[in-house]
Amino acid sequence: MGIELMDKASDDARRDQPFFAASQYRDGLIIALMAARPLRIRNFQDIELLRTLVYRSGTYWLVFGEDETKTGRPVDIEVPRPLTPYLESYLRLHRSILLAKRPAGTKPTTALWVSRSGEKMQEPAMRENIKRRTKIVFGHAINPHLFRDCAATSFATDDPEHVRCIAALLGHTTLATSDTYYDQARMVTAARLFSATMMKIRNDLLEIFDDKAIRAFLIEAQQLGPDDGI
Repeated sequence: MGIELMDKASDDARRDQPFFAASQYRDGLIIALMAARPLRIRNFQDIELLRTLVYRSGTYWLVFGEDETKTGRPVDIEVPRPLTPYLESYLRLHRSILLAKRPAGTKPTTALWVSRSGEKMQEPAMRENIKRRTKIVFGHAINPHLFRDCAATSFATDDPEHVRCIAALLGHTTLATSDTYYDQARMVTAARLFSATMMKIRNDLLEIFDDKAIRAFLIEAQQLGPDDGI
């Protein structure tokens, strides 16, 4: 979803909507980066150029000291390389468009996320933008904290052998929360297995009876009562 927002915004920027395209591109990058690197919203909102967003070893890193995180654990995590071109496009073009809206005579902010007024984007605005964008696409709003749950559960479901990495991904001090997500993942796996089994039973029945025969059976069953042996 985040990448689709950015790709659409890039097309709009070539037309006559550069400011609105820049806002959409920013929101798309926020969603894509948060999905892959689900920091707590306060740290995510506080990403700053050359301080907590640094470039080294040919890629970008998110770096927070132990005094900047809720758990007291430092964060030093790579920005996913597939997002690097999008991040650089935002830094080069879209962020500059948003910065141009800042009040006259003020210094440009060093914050990565720039609001529509050209200043550092605040947490409430970021939270509402994420919820609004996700509600449009998914039919219900996804708050920033749920990104952490989704990332951890997906990790546990898709790569359970390395489920212990969840603690490092989310910055937890213990593995207890990782175990919780692992339990959630096992429930998801069980639900998928149940659904697959039911579909197999249905398909096996369809091979024995055609759709017309099944419909006739159901109609007959509805017309008969419990005393008729149904």
